[in-house]
Amino acid sequence: MARSLEIESMEPWKLFGILLCCDVMVAMAATGAHAPCPRPAVGTCTCVQTGSYTNVKCLGLDEFPLDVPINTTSLTINNGAIRFVPRDYLQQFKYLQTLYLDYNPLKTIKPLTFANLSSLMNLHILGCKLEDIREGTFEGLRSLGILDLRENKIRVLRKGVFKGIVGNEFQRLAITLQLNSISKVEKGVFEDVAGITKLDLSENKLVSFPDLQGLAENVENLNLHNNLIYDLTQLGSMGVKTITQLDLSYNKIRTITSKRFNAVNIRRTLNLANNEITSIPEGFLENSPRLNELFLHQNKIQHIHQHAFRGMNNLQGLYLFKNKIKSLYDETFSGLVLSNLFLHSNIFVNLTGTPFKGIKNAAANVYLFANGVAHMSNDFLSGLAKKASVAVDCKTLLDLPHLGIESPQIVCAPYHLSWVVGQKHEVAMALRKSGFRCEMRYVDDWDCILCSAGTYGDEEKENCVTCSAGGFYQDDMGQSKCKECNMGTFVHPNNTPATSPTSCQACPQGTNSGDKAMYRACSCLPNFYRLDRFGRCSPCPDKSLKCEDDYAILVSGYYWKWTNQSKRVQYDSFILNLLVKNSTFQTGVTAFSGSLPARFKCPRDSCLGGLDSTCKEGYQGPLCAICKSDYFDRMNRCIHCPSKLRASFQILGVTVAFVLVLLAVLWGDKKKIDHSRRTVADVILSCFKIVVGFYQVLTKINRKLISRIGNIDVYRRRTRSRTRIYKSIIKSSEYGRIKIDTTWSATFEYTSNPVYYLNRHSDSARQERNALVMAGMYSAFTNIQWPSSVVWMQKTLHYIQLNILEIAPISCLTEILAFDALQQFALVLSINVIVMALFLVYLGLRIRVIQKKSAWDQAKKYENVAGTKSSCIRNICVFLFATYPTTCTKIIQILPPNCVQLCFESTHAHCTSFLRSDYSVQCHTHAYISYWRVAAGWLVYPIGFPMVILILVWKYIRQPQVNRGQNNQGTEQDSLNDPQELGQLIANERVRANAICYAQPRAEPSVRSGLTLFYENYKPECWYWEAVEMGRKLILTSGLALIGEHSRTQVGLGAIISALFAIMYVYLRPIADQFENILQTIALMAIFLNLSIGVMLKTPDDEVSAVINHQNDDVGVSVMLIFINTAVIGIVVVACLRIIIKHVYRWCKTEDRPGCADCWGFCLSLVLPCRLGSNHTSRDYQYNISLLDDARTR
Repeated sequence: MARSLEIESMEPWKLFGILLCCDVMVAMAATGAHAPCPRPAVGTCTCVQTGSYTNVKCLGLDEFPLDVPINTTSLTINNGAIRFVPRDYLQQFKYLQTLYLDYNPLKTIKPLTFANLSSLMNLHILGCKLEDIREGTFEGLRSLGILDLRENKIRVLRKGVFKGIVGNEFQRLAITLQLNSISKVEKGVFEDVAGITKLDLSENKLVSFPDLQGLAENVENLNLHNNLIYDLTQLGSMGVKTITQLDLSYNKIRTITSKRFNAVNIRRTLNLANNEITSIPEGFLENSPRLNELFLHQNKIQHIHQHAFRGMNNLQGLYLFKNKIKSLYDETFSGLVLSNLFLHSNIFVNLTGTPFKGIKNAAANVYLFANGVAHMSNDFLSGLAKKASVAVDCKTLLDLPHLGIESPQIVCAPYHLSWVVGQKHEVAMALRKSGFRCEMRYVDDWDCILCSAGTYGDEEKENCVTCSAGGFYQDDMGQSKCKECNMGTFVHPNNTPATSPTSCQACPQGTNSGDKAMYRACSCLPNFYRLDRFGRCSPCPDKSLKCEDDYAILVSGYYWKWTNQSKRVQYDSFILNLLVKNSTFQTGVTAFSGSLPARFKCPRDSCLGGLDSTCKEGYQGPLCAICKSDYFDRMNRCIHCPSKLRASFQILGVTVAFVLVLLAVLWGDKKKIDHSRRTVADVILSCFKIVVGFYQVLTKINRKLISRIGNIDVYRRRTRSRTRIYKSIIKSSEYGRIKIDTTWSATFEYTSNPVYYLNRHSDSARQERNALVMAGMYSAFTNIQWPSSVVWMQKTLHYIQLNILEIAPISCLTEILAFDALQQFALVLSINVIVMALFLVYLGLRIRVIQKKSAWDQAKKYENVAGTKSSCIRNICVFLFATYPTTCTKIIQILPPNCVQLCFESTHAHCTSFLRSDYSVQCHTHAYISYWRVAAGWLVYPIGFPMVILILVWKYIRQPQVNRGQNNQGTEQDSLNDPQELGQLIANERVRANAICYAQPRAEPSVRSGLTLFYENYKPECWYWEAVEMGRKLILTSGLALIGEHSRTQVGLGAIISALFAIMYVYLRPIADQFENILQTIALMAIFLNLSIGVMLKTPDDEVSAVINHQNDDVGVSVMLIFINTAVIGIVVVACLRIIIKHVYRWCKTEDRPGCADCWGFCLSLVLPCRLGSNHTSRDYQYNISLLDDARTR
C-alpha cells in the first residue's frame, strides 16, 4: 500500500521515463545480442558491453561503421569526415537512446533520417556546419528530450523544422541552438511541437524578440544572450505565461516598457545587463512578484522612476552598478526585501533624499563605492537598520553624516566585504562577469564576493584576476578592468598587485616616457631594444641587429651562433613572450639573463639572419659560406647541381677535349705542313688560342681575340706601297697558295688579301692574361655581390685558366670529389708537377727514339732533338703560364693571414678560426698546419716564376736587330724572284717604323725558341713587359686577398692599381702593332671599369634610402657590365666582318662570276648601307685595282 501511494504521488514525467526504460530493458534482454565491435578502415571504434546493452564510440570515421550491434543504446560518431547520414542506416537501432554526430562536415540532413527512432532521447549534432534544416528532419522522434544543434551555420529557422517531434505531458524538451548565425525565426516554428521548456538561442544574430508561439506555458529557461535584439514587441504576445529564467543580456535594448514585461511572469531571474537601457519605467515588472534577482548593471541608466520596482515583493538582489545614475527618488526601494543593493561605479556625487525609506529588509548591504561621493545627507540612510552596511569611498567623502545609534554602519572601501551567499548558478555566472568572485558550496548553491582592490573581474575567465604588471593598478573593489598608470610610469612585478596610483613608478632609461606603459615598462625608443620586459632599453649596437618591437634580432647579411643552446631557447621564449601585448604574457619569461652572440658580416648574400642565422637554400656552415652537398660554387654563389648524367657529360667532354688537344699537339709537333717550317702543333695551338681568346673577350676582357685577322686591314692601309708587290706576286705566281715560314708565319690565300698567322704563342698569352686577371679578380673580391648576368661570364673564364677543378662541377657526381681548399692546393701543385714530368718524360723518350734512328745523320738528329726541346719548353711555358693565376691563388689563400677568427661570445671563450676562402677548413687543425707550411715553401713560385722568365728573356732574347728599312728598299724588286726572301720581306713589312724585329736565325737555340711566348710583339725596349703583366695579374688576383674581407680598401686599391697600370701602359705603349695596342688599352680600361663597378656594388655601411628603386639599380649595373665587357669583342667583330665582306665581295666581282656578283650586290644592299653596290666601289678597292693594273703593265 505504501509503495502504491508512492507511485501515485510520483510526477507523471518521471513515471513515464521509468516505464520507458523498463520496456527497453526487457526488449533488449529478449534479444540477448552480443555482436562484435565494428572495425572501420579509417578511424577507431570502441564498445562497452554492460549487461544486455552496448555503448559504441567511434572517432575519425569517413563513413558510418558496419556491424554495429543492434542492441546499441548509445552511438557516438564524432570528429570524422562523414558528409551525409544514410536514411535507412539508423532504422536498425530500435533501442538507441543517445546519438552523437558531433564535428562532422554534415552541411545538411535529409528528412526522415531519424524516423522510427522512438527510443531516442538525446540527439547531438554539434559543430557539423549545418546550414539549413529541412521540414521533417526530426519527424518520428517520440521520446526526444535533448536536441543539441550548437556551433553550426544555421541562418533561418523555418516553419516545420521541428515537425514530427511528438510531445506529451510527461516529456521535457530542451533545444539548444547556441553559436549559430540565426537572424530570423519564422512565425509558428515551435507550433508543431509541444513541451519545449528550455530554449537556447544565445550568441546568434537576432534583432528582434522571436515568435515563440507553441512553447510550453511554463518555460524553465529562455536564453537570448548576446544577440542584436533591440525590438521586444513579441515579448508580450508569445503565449508563454511563466518564465523561470530570462536572459536578455549583451543585446542592443534601449527601452523597456511595462506593457512588454508585465505580459509574462518571470519567477526567478531577469538579466538585462550590458544593454543600452537609459531609464527604468514605473512598475515594469509588477506582474513578477516572485522575481529574486534583477540584473541591470553595465547599461546607460540615468533615470529610475520612483515606483520602478513596485510589486517586486521577493526581490533580494538588485544590480545597478556601472551605470550613469546621479540621484535617487525618495522611497525608490520601498517594499523590497533586498539583501544586496549594488550601486557602485555610478556618478553619484551628493547623496540626498530618502531612497531607502520603507524598505522591508533593514539589514541590507548597500555598495556605493567608486562613485566619487563628496557629501551624504543625514537622512539619506534612513530606513536602514543597524545591521545594514554601506560601503563608500572615504577618500572622496568631505564630511560624514550625523548618524544615530541605530543607524547602519558606514565602511570605507576597499575592504574585506562579506559574502553574498545562497545564489543560484545563473546568478553566480552573471556576477562572475561583473567584478565578482564566486565559489560553489553545494549543488546550485554559490557564494560570491566582490573582487578586492588590485584585482578585477575578467569576463572570459569569469573570476577575479590580479592587475597585470606594467601600467595598471586598481584601488577600487568589484571592477571589471584595471586603471591605467599615468604616462611614463609603470608597476614593477615586485609591486603587484598595485592597489594605489603610488605603486606606479617612472619608466626606466631608453623607453618612451610619452606613452602608456601598458604591459611592460613603457615601449623602447626607436632603434632600441631590451633584455627585460620591465627593465631598461639599450640602443642598437650596430647595423647587424634589427631593433624593433623592443627586441633585437639578426638582420640578413650577418651571422651569429649560439654556443649555449639553452640560452637560445630562453631568448626565443623571451621574444615570443615580449610580442604578447596583453595580459596573457607569461610572468616567468619576462627577462633574458644572457647576452647576445657576436655578429659577423657574411661574405656572400646567403645569410637570412634571424634567431638561428638561417641560410639561403643551398648554403650552410659558418657565415653561410659553404655550399651544400647538392650545390657547387660559382662566382661566390651556390648553384644547384645539374643532373648526374649532364654533369658526367660535361666533365667527360672537357676531359676528352683537353686530352685530344694535348695528344694532337704532341703528335703534330713535328708534322710539317706542305713545305713550310710550320707544324701541325702550331696550327692547332693557333686555332685553340683564337677560340680561347674569343671566350676571353666574351667574358669581359679579351683584347686579343683574332687580333691578327683584325690587324690585316690596318696593316694593309699602313703598307700601301708594298701592296703592289704582293699583288704582282700573287698574279704571277704559279702556286695557288704560298707559305713562308720563318719565326713569322704568313699564309697567302689565292685572290684575297693576306691573312697572317703570326705570333703563334704571344696571342694566346696576352688573351689568357686578361681573362686570368678577370676570373681571379671576380673570385678574389668575395665581398662583392656581382649580378647574376656576370655569373655565366665567369664560368667560361675557368676554361681559359685551365682550372680543371672549376671547369665542370665534378662535386655534383659524388661528395668524394668535393675538394676543400687544402685538397685543391695539393691537387693543383700535383697537376703542375705531373704535367711538367710528363713533358720531360716525353722529351727523354723522344730524344732516345731520335738517337736510335740509324738512317739519320748527326745534323738531322741534332735538328730534331733541338726541335723537340723547343716544343717541350714551349708547351711547359704555355701550361705554367696558363695555370699561373690558379696556382698562385691556391698557394696564397691557405696562408695564415687568410684565416678568420670567429668568436661568438664576448668573453672569447669559444673561438674558431676558419679559412676565408673555404669556411669548411679550420685553421687550428694539424692538417692545416702541415699544409700551410708546405704553402709557405711554395711562396717562391708566385714571385720566382716571373723573375725566372724575366732573366731568361733578358739572357736569350734581348738582341735587337738593326732596322733594314732603307737598306732593303733598293733590293725589294730583286726579292720578288725568291720566295724565301719574299717571306722575310713580308715579315719585316709587318713591323712599324718605330718597331724592331727580334733577330731570328735559322739555327736558333731551343730555349730561345721556347720562350717566344714571353717576348714576341713587344718593342725591344719593352722586352720586360710580360713580367710586369704577370705582376699585375698576381696583385689583382691573389695579392689583394691578403688585405682582408669586407674591406673597401681591397676593392678601392684594386681599382687604383688597375688604373695605374693602364696609365703606365698608355705612356710606354709596349706593343708595336697599332690595332693590338688599341685593344690592349680598351681591355685595361675594361678591367678598371669592372673594378669601379665593384666599388659601386660594395654594400654601404650606411642605411640605403627607401626611395631608391633597387630593381632599376640592379638592371643598370648589369647593363653597364655587359656593355663594358662586350665593347672589346665588338671592335674585333666589326673589323672581322668588314674584312670578310670585302673579301667575299671582291671574290664575287671577278669576270667569271657575274651571277654571284649580282646576287651579292642585292643581298648587300638589303643588309648594309654601304657604297659597295654595282655602281659605287670603295676607295680602297679602286685604289687596289689601280695598283693591280700598274703591276700588270710592268
